[in-house]
Amino acid sequence: MTQGTMRSRGASATRRWAAVGIAAGLALSTVATMAPAVSAQDAAPLQVGVGAGEGTVAGNAYLPGAFTVNVGDTVAFVIGSDEPHTISLGQGPADVPPPFWPVSGWTAPAADAPPPYDLGAVEFDGTGFLNTGIIPGKGTSASVTFTAAGTFPFFCAIHAGMAGEVTVQESGTATTQEEADAAATASRDAILSQVDAVRAARLAEVTTTDNADGTKTLNVFTDAGTAPGPLPGGGTGYLELLEFTPDGLEVAPGDTVNWTVLNIHSITFVPEGTDPGTLFTSEEAAFAPIPGTSYDGTTPVSSGVLGIDPTAPRTYSLTFPTAGTFGFFCILHSDLGHVGSVTVAAAS
Repeated sequence: MTQGTMRSRGASATRRWAAVGIAAGLALSTVATMAPAVSAQDAAPLQVGVGAGEGTVAGNAYLPGAFTVNVGDTVAFVIGSDEPHTISLGQGPADVPPPFWPVSGWTAPAADAPPPYDLGAVEFDGTGFLNTGIIPGKGTSASVTFTAAGTFPFFCAIHAGMAGEVTVQESGTATTQEEADAAATASRDAILSQVDAVRAARLAEVTTTDNADGTKTLNVFTDAGTAPGPLPGGGTGYLELLEFTPDGLEVAPGDTVNWTVLNIHSITFVPEGTDPGTLFTSEEAAFAPIPGTSYDGTTPVSSGVLGIDPTAPRTYSLTFPTAGTFGFFCILHSDLGHVGSVTVAAAS
């Protein structure tokens, strides 16, 4: 995730956290502010993908990111990645960070409903504010019927640089599904073809620093990706790898690991046998740091969510004094496989 100050001030959105092993995932649970509208359109809605990839590979883009419809047409936005996204149009509340913008227009699913969700269809005339909230679950859909002519941008409230634009005309030749699919494929291929190169480039940036006391500091990363930019199928987007680089570290007692984040992630250690659900019982608890400068496998420590705004910390360091192998994870993406381990060799 790459945009917004992740804090709860003024937020009407909440998250349902669940721990499966060491996983803690986000899910939607918010009350809508407008009743859904039923489209009178007879033709099938134009299908537009939202995100691509699976597991730790996230293509953050609308597929396609530019298309034309007629007044009265409906567009069905469908989540196509394991990474959650939003469908947002208009200006959200100024006093609430974008990731916590309330659901507006659509009706949120019940808190205990399993994804994927069908949020139904709402009308949009170019004014007001529509927002799905954070919607997990590949296959989740939310539809918009456009009732007025104009050019309207849409975007993901949690991934800065993931955006598109719909042109709504009174009548004429609209984008066909075949054309939309071809444009979507071009953008998807452009993003996902970069995975191996980005992964290798990030690994090449890992360094080791020799300290004056004979210990070492490993300078590693929580993630990798490309900069947002224009896509062949219209709109803008980018590749994000939700991967610790490297995900398996080997150090000596007394060595330090220094992680740097590109986007929004955490480095969280929980002692073996501890249920994370007993620690992270709320959004505030999950996002907040658990203080500590070292980790020996007995007491949890966490960076909290890093990179949450331009002034927030983007690095986190821990020293490892005790031999053993210690697992760690990102509190936001562990359910997608964003996990790693540190092996501390016994002193010779």
